[in-house]
Amino acid sequence: MLSVSVRRAITTVDNPEPGTILFLHYGPTDILDGLIDSVIAVTTSHFGNTDAIRLPGAHFKRSDIQQDFGVFVAQQKEALRQRSVMLVRNLEDVPARSARAFHTICDTQEPLVGRAVIYLTLDMAKAAGMHEPSNVSATEEAERLLQKLWGDSLEPAVLGPLITRLTDNVFRIV
Repeated sequence: MLSVSVRRAITTVDNPEPGTILFLHYGPTDILDGLIDSVIAVTTSHFGNTDAIRLPGAHFKRSDIQQDFGVFVAQQKEALRQRSVMLVRNLEDVPARSARAFHTICDTQEPLVGRAVIYLTLDMAKAAGMHEPSNVSATEEAERLLQKLWGDSLEPAVLGPLITRLTDNVFRIV
């Protein structure tokens, strides 16, 4: 499934669309760190070995981004076009107002940048006190947590499509 999502993002010529992949993890990041580094190395090799854009979730707490998420979109558009791979670590640290930027970045119908792959991580232990996966699907688990994190701040008409974009491909790292 992961390779299909990445392949679609890097090879679709007629109608390029970004691939969005969300990794859920449950505490210590030893395994996640190695996996992310390997996945990014393989992905960037398909884009001319560019350096991935790497951002911590805390980056989105900047007041300029919270006041106008378009600031972030404008700042990253050309970088994403050139580098094609973005990693946002700790999505749980992204404030709701800033999270709206992903509505644009991860849009497959009207992509900000075609032929791009967006990787996101979500620390379930930190955000929800979960140290192991629940009995629901990874996608449902992510949807519930994002609803909990941002539901009080974003209108349903914004939140629903945003969560749909972010949970297109969800994988648990255990």
